[in-house]
Amino acid sequence: MKTKRFIVRLLKYFGLTIIFLHLLVFIIIGIAKLFEGSIIRLAVKEIESSLKAPISYGEVSLVPFRDFPNLTVRIADFKLGQQADSVRVFGIGSLPDTLVGFKNVFVSVKAYPLLKNKVIINGVELNGFRVNYLVDSTGRSNFDFLIPPDTVETPVDTVTQTILNILLKNLTLSDIHLTYSDQKLKAAADIVIPKLHLEGRVSGDSIWGKSNGEIVVTNTRFADLPLEKVTNLNFSYSVDYENGNLLLDYAKLDVNGIELKATGNATLSDSIWVDFSLALPKLNLAELYGFVPEGMIKEYGLSKLGGTLKFNTIVRGYLYDTLMLPSVFIDFDLRKGVVETKQYPKVNKLDFVGSVSIPNPNYLATSAVNIKKFNLETQQSRANLTLTLKNPNKPLYNIQGDMHLVLDEFAPLLPDSTLTELSGLIDAKFFTKGKMPEYLDVNSSDYFMDNTGFSLTFSNINAGVDTVNVVKELNAEVTYSPGKELTVNNLSLRLPAYKVSLKDGLLKVKVIGRISELDKIDVRVDTLHIAMGNSSFGSKMKFKNLKSPVFRGEGRLYVDLDEVQQFIPDTLVSLVTGKIDFGFSTSGTVNPDSIDKQIMPILFENSMFAAQIKDFGFSLPNDSLIGVDRLSLTLSMANDTIRLANVKGHYKNLDFRSDSTSIWNVYKTFILGQKDKKLIVNTSLWANYVDYDIFLPFMAEDSTASPDTAASTIPQYIIRGIAKADKVKYGKVLIDDLSTKFRVDDSLYVLDELRMKAFGGNMVTSLVYDTRKYPLEIIEFKNESNRVNIKQLLEQNDNFEQDYITHKNIDGLVTGTVFGRIVMQDTNLLYDKMNLLGNFKLENGGIYNFEPAMELSKFTNLNELNNIVFNTLETSVFIYNNQIYFPKTNIVSTAMDMSVYGMQSFADDYEYHFVVYPGDVMLGKSKKLLKKQGLKDEGFEGPNKAKRSGLYLVALERGKESKYGFDTKELQATMKATIRVQERGLNLVFHPHVMNFSTELDRKEPKRKPADEKKDGKEVKTN
Repeated sequence: MKTKRFIVRLLKYFGLTIIFLHLLVFIIIGIAKLFEGSIIRLAVKEIESSLKAPISYGEVSLVPFRDFPNLTVRIADFKLGQQADSVRVFGIGSLPDTLVGFKNVFVSVKAYPLLKNKVIINGVELNGFRVNYLVDSTGRSNFDFLIPPDTVETPVDTVTQTILNILLKNLTLSDIHLTYSDQKLKAAADIVIPKLHLEGRVSGDSIWGKSNGEIVVTNTRFADLPLEKVTNLNFSYSVDYENGNLLLDYAKLDVNGIELKATGNATLSDSIWVDFSLALPKLNLAELYGFVPEGMIKEYGLSKLGGTLKFNTIVRGYLYDTLMLPSVFIDFDLRKGVVETKQYPKVNKLDFVGSVSIPNPNYLATSAVNIKKFNLETQQSRANLTLTLKNPNKPLYNIQGDMHLVLDEFAPLLPDSTLTELSGLIDAKFFTKGKMPEYLDVNSSDYFMDNTGFSLTFSNINAGVDTVNVVKELNAEVTYSPGKELTVNNLSLRLPAYKVSLKDGLLKVKVIGRISELDKIDVRVDTLHIAMGNSSFGSKMKFKNLKSPVFRGEGRLYVDLDEVQQFIPDTLVSLVTGKIDFGFSTSGTVNPDSIDKQIMPILFENSMFAAQIKDFGFSLPNDSLIGVDRLSLTLSMANDTIRLANVKGHYKNLDFRSDSTSIWNVYKTFILGQKDKKLIVNTSLWANYVDYDIFLPFMAEDSTASPDTAASTIPQYIIRGIAKADKVKYGKVLIDDLSTKFRVDDSLYVLDELRMKAFGGNMVTSLVYDTRKYPLEIIEFKNESNRVNIKQLLEQNDNFEQDYITHKNIDGLVTGTVFGRIVMQDTNLLYDKMNLLGNFKLENGGIYNFEPAMELSKFTNLNELNNIVFNTLETSVFIYNNQIYFPKTNIVSTAMDMSVYGMQSFADDYEYHFVVYPGDVMLGKSKKLLKKQGLKDEGFEGPNKAKRSGLYLVALERGKESKYGFDTKELQATMKATIRVQERGLNLVFHPHVMNFSTELDRKEPKRKPADEKKDGKEVKTN
């Protein structure tokens, strides 16, 4: 029962409520209809007083149930006009009079206050909003008349504040259109707001509000930007605000499908807390291509953009003036980027991933940039990079990357004035890390070098500036390590124009110390090697103190001259061939200010060289004299000493060889010019066949040549050694098995034990040519002959250019020894100073047409004296005081024996004393005597001497005195006495036993007698 009563009672009260509500509605509607005109007038009056601008409107009606229980006034076609003067200022006939217009304005007012004749606006809803904002070329707008002058003080309007509060409380805008045109900025746009809701409350210090809506922009234009391609630009948002707390639910900007989103919140106070996120979820770069300015497209030939870009930005923290700034964190990600231009290689792929963090903008040391991935790929090339950068004030950096470049792609980009050709591959890896120095100068270079490394691989690089300066097939591997160590491996290249082809290049350099302290730095070239064909060069070097370098190094050079010839013009050398293997070690200290003065001391005093030359040959064009063939030798140099070993070669028909050669003091004498030093050469020489004729062209004088002053610069020298020749040809003279010791200096020429086979016999000669007492020239000699054909000797030497005795006058085999001294002055023989002493034996020969004998033949009618034919002729001879003396000459023949002594002057004077045995002619020699004499030439000594009687004859020619006939004892005694006296005089001035034919370096000259020195000195004085 109770339940039934409760339900009945509930239905009763509910029915009463419904009836009351309907009654209230009817009352409100009735009042509204009753006072409709008054309500409309009050609302419109309130709006006009608030806007203070000319307005117009169409139909005004009351809509009771739009915002029940409030009443809603609908104003149709509401317009805010502009002054007529403003229209005239623009001078545009089509300029609309309406500044702001609404299709419908709904004003919601409270119903109860209307009974008291009061209008309290509860809300305003604008529908079909239209705004025309126009700016002319001078910058004046059609709204300027609404802006009061700066000098006019606008009184406070409390009514407006009330309206403002109401508008902030509840305002809905829909179907809004804004037309914007600015001739000065060349900008224009049509803005449409389908719906915009504003809701808020301002009550004292309390402010609350919220808003959401959407904005659409079309027909955009700005300057020269192609904004006409922006077909759709939408902006939507939702934001709440309450007493300093701002909440952005979302904000979204959409441009042709490109979205930009933002969310976050902020707390507004003395210091503002913000926490916002700005994100680009996905951007297709192809959609941006339409917005690229036409000028940029033409300048760079941009034809295509592609890829997807994302980024997200977070701003979080406190903002207080500039003293406190919020943190900023940015993440960005570009994937599958594509850039295509007409001028540059197409970028097929571009990936770019990274972040930027600024935790404390007031302390930038916390800032960091991190490029996690940068990958760029063209059709054939690619590049990758990672980067970390912290603290912009004192940057900390870490960069790593690699790349693969195909130079053919980039060759078309180069102007023709730089390179005409470029191709090949470059692969590179690099890294660097550290803290950026405060100052970038030479002092910071060490830091970068200690924290940087890279490797480069060049593959088949071809580059050319023109058709001549071209590099082909360049290959190399270059590595640099943080310890200042540089390595180059497998270097090779070709220079076609210069016919150069390098290979197997290797370089390894390490730097110890600081580049900024050159005086304390060490540079070590541990390996340096380069090859060109069969030629190569390798070296190791060490340097200290680069301001005044102290260095030490060694190396080796191998040269194939057959390959080098192609680099030498044919006009200089017609042939060069052979192999050179050259090694060196050197050290020293160099002062850069005087390096030209230090090169020679370093080369000769601090360096060692060693070389092997094999089969070297060269010749000059149009010059048959200069050239050599098959020259081989071993060379070394150290401590100003040059040594040659195993020298052998060929010149024309001459094969030559030298087992060893040493040269001392080249630097001290030639370069330094030290007068107390002598250039010394010690050598051994051999030749197979020496033809004097091949050297004659070198001795020919050029009448057109200028005087040679080089001789005055030749230092003192000594050249000594041993020389041998299998055969020698001198004119008509043919010599076999020649060998000699020799010594030559600037004033003394010595030959010792000059052995030879010539003229049918053997000869041993020693000779000294002395010019130390110039202008006197002294020749001292010793000769030993064994069975030498004297006829050949005279004939092949053209009788030594004299006619006293020629090859027609004498014949036979000479055996004997002779010592002599010849003195010349100005190429003239000083006969009075000529000395000679010798003993000869002439076998199986004869003396023919000898004038003294021929004259005696007329006297005696002994024809045997015209042509003296003998088995042996033994004689002794000496020359002294311008005379030739024959103390004794014995002639033994099968027909007749004879004995001769006498003298012969260098003029036509002579005196000969003969003892002949005519009985040998008339009766013939006994067999016993012939057997006894045989070929031993025992003269007239023997038991049969007393049984033989001789005929004493004399042949004398002295001035006008002449005698041919029988000799006298007086003449005999006089001649014998003269011979004895002259021989004693000769022995006083001529001492064969003290002749010095030594070829040693340190020759010890014998002391000469004072009389001899005085005589020689007197002669010098007379000249």
